[in-house]
Amino acid sequence: MGLNPERPQPSSMRRRRSPLPIALVYMGIEQTSEIRGGHRSMLTAIQHFTRYRPVVVLNRDGAFRKEIEAAGLQVQVIPGELGIQGFRAASLREKAARIRKIGQQGANIARSARTIGASILHCQHPNEAPSVGMAGILAGLPMVCHLRDQSRSRHPSVLMTVAALSSALVCVSDAVRQDWLSLAPQSLRRALAGKMVTVPNGIDLTWVERAKRKWNRDLARTQLGISEKGLLVSIVGPLYEKKNQLAFLEAAGEDLLALDPNLLIGFFGSQHHDRDYTSRVHRLAASMRGSQRILFGGEMPHDEMPLIYLASDIILVPSRLEGLPRVAIEAQAFSRPIVGTRNTGTEAAVVDGETGILVSKDHLQGFVSAVSDLSDRSRRAAFGRAGQSFVRSKFNAPLATTALEDVYDRCLDAHFPTAPGSASEL
Repeated sequence: MGLNPERPQPSSMRRRRSPLPIALVYMGIEQTSEIRGGHRSMLTAIQHFTRYRPVVVLNRDGAFRKEIEAAGLQVQVIPGELGIQGFRAASLREKAARIRKIGQQGANIARSARTIGASILHCQHPNEAPSVGMAGILAGLPMVCHLRDQSRSRHPSVLMTVAALSSALVCVSDAVRQDWLSLAPQSLRRALAGKMVTVPNGIDLTWVERAKRKWNRDLARTQLGISEKGLLVSIVGPLYEKKNQLAFLEAAGEDLLALDPNLLIGFFGSQHHDRDYTSRVHRLAASMRGSQRILFGGEMPHDEMPLIYLASDIILVPSRLEGLPRVAIEAQAFSRPIVGTRNTGTEAAVVDGETGILVSKDHLQGFVSAVSDLSDRSRRAAFGRAGQSFVRSKFNAPLATTALEDVYDRCLDAHFPTAPGSASEL
């Protein structure tokens, strides 16, 4: 059933239900067990829920479970692999086995949903949609699916499968919405667009303020073991091909280091996602003139991430594709200017010429002139103030929370039109 984000809100959306309906939020963790920006954004949003009680279901146990529980949220673990990742490349035998696993996982999620009395299901990635969607069918519940990444590598059948199983598709940016919509046949785009609604990721600004009271630039560098005082330009995120760190170093690394004998380039994030790619980045860095000024830091707990932003002077986002880069949003909240590639996702997160500078993704040498433009402290401060104001107005967590709960309300009203308190009974 379609979702029209423009239709007036029925009274049931404004009425507080008692007891609060339960949203089963499924978060699939890949085998690397890394916590992605999408997981972090969803956790931030559901902590602020007022109209629903979230119950998080994970497919793996680990540190993220402890973090969710520390936030005061209920967690369940239903072991299983992500649904359709790598499905197209699999053999027929492997596909049959995968389908059985999807069915088993769907039945397990449905059983959990019935046990906790869930009213709605929410999955965080299209790879999870087959399992969670099957759970929705078995439990008779609507499903919401988040679209966080652009779809360039996906087949149209993926979108149509996800759309058929979902009552609503939540896109983190208009860029993601348009990109996924472009996969659909022309005849179906209007109907599909009715299921799509854009809800930008939000961040908890109280987290930012706590960190700024605790640390400043010098203290943050001391905590990270950085004794140098020069300009630090940092790339934050796991080392793997999508983030484009290798191409960035090849095109701009040595020229950046040549700008200033005290300039530092920092790479902060997991180095276990793609070990071969990580080795290539390290080898290239070691071969460069000024290699001693290229720093590598591993993945950090989220509460310590502010150390990176505060220690850095400029944050670099060289990705070829982004849905809505959380790093860029967080960095701007800490008043740090961004230099990034001009792609539709990053364009949604950065105001070019005001909060950052965007360069062509096909001409990464542009990072050198952009960093040079921002080498002046007063210019960086002006960009930083604009970025902080931009994030407060557009990416504050309560905005995302309210928008998500509105989506849930619409889905429930459409799925259960005769339920107590629904619009049809008012």
